[in-house]
Amino acid sequence: MERIYLIEDCNNLKYVGRTKIKLKYRLSGHKCNKKRNRGCSSEKLDLDKCTITCLDIADSKEEARELEEFYINSIDCVNHYKGNFDQKQYRENHKQEKKEYDKKYQKQIYHYQKTWGGNKRSNNNLLEIDPDMFNY
Repeated sequence: MERIYLIEDCNNLKYVGRTKIKLKYRLSGHKCNKKRNRGCSSEKLDLDKCTITCLDIADSKEEARELEEFYINSIDCVNHYKGNFDQKQYRENHKQEKKEYDKKYQKQIYHYQKTWGGNKRSNNNLLEIDPDMFNY
């Protein structure tokens, strides 16, 4: 069983998606992806001031895909696939952009792990430690 959901923010921007998990967990996933700049359409929304609602429920994966496509094409939303729902073709057309993004992202992670600066996602930069904190 999959849910087709709608996220609507305070600016009246909308995003349609589908999930098998609870909607509150899916919204948390969108927030995490936005924070990490993962390139999802929902990043255009203000996810701190939004609502998530269930539009429909599907029993099979194929039915869910068809319902999602219907809602994406009938609602004015920010989804990448609007009008052309062939996700495989979309990925193929944007393969080079994704490759460049992944290369840049991996380079940043490698750089932070190999320097005293640490990993910026973990806030473990050794150079930012206040030396006075050890004085009693």
